[in-house]
Amino acid sequence: MLRSKFIRRLLLFLLLFTFIYLILGYSPLFKIKKVVVSGNKIVDSQWIIDVASNNHFENLFLLSRRKARKVLINEIPQLKKIKFSKHWFENYLKIKVVERSPFASIICYPNNYLIDEDGVIININKDKNVVFVSEYSNLPIITGIPPESIKGLTVLPTEYSSLIKGTLKILIRIFKDTGLKFNLTNPQDIRVLTNDLLEIKFGDERDFKKKLKTLKTLVKAISEKNEKVEYIDVRYPDYPVVKYFNQ
Repeated sequence: MLRSKFIRRLLLFLLLFTFIYLILGYSPLFKIKKVVVSGNKIVDSQWIIDVASNNHFENLFLLSRRKARKVLINEIPQLKKIKFSKHWFENYLKIKVVERSPFASIICYPNNYLIDEDGVIININKDKNVVFVSEYSNLPIITGIPPESIKGLTVLPTEYSSLIKGTLKILIRIFKDTGLKFNLTNPQDIRVLTNDLLEIKFGDERDFKKKLKTLKTLVKAISEKNEKVEYIDVRYPDYPVVKYFNQ
């Protein structure tokens, strides 16, 4: 008797909850009248609004922040963080975004791609065309990537992104220099040029961690001597070569 009474009450509660949910969820009182975007510098606001519109961001009550965040980041990988604010009385949704931070600039004539440290291309629009950005001038420059291997992509191919991520951050720490020039024209002869016109010869990708470790040791020793160096060759990390200008 008590069990059947409990079941009836539970069913009544579920029916009432469903009824209220449908009333609130589909009521024109909670229909989103406007979407406002803030925090973006490179990604166009209209692109974000279009993605929201195409994915039924229509009702404040039904909108799931978690699902909406996932949709936007999947559609627009340049976005790193997203915060939603529901304004109930004025029926509008505010989307505050944080874009991925530019880490390096790829010169790939006639385009200039900004990438973050994960290899995500930041300055492209929804049609995957490059958007010109003039603010970020003091970034490491990467050259030698064939235009056809990057055009139309949102993320760099793994063979480039892993090399860049695993090398550039360490080089910046070693030289305390964000203006490095990373030449990938020949995968068998990778070279880096610092702002002081010091050239580092890495050769191919083999033993790159060992090469970086050797380079770090050499740079420390060179800085103590306070002499001008033309190039450092770590192609064979066990037998590195340092060429001084006075030699």
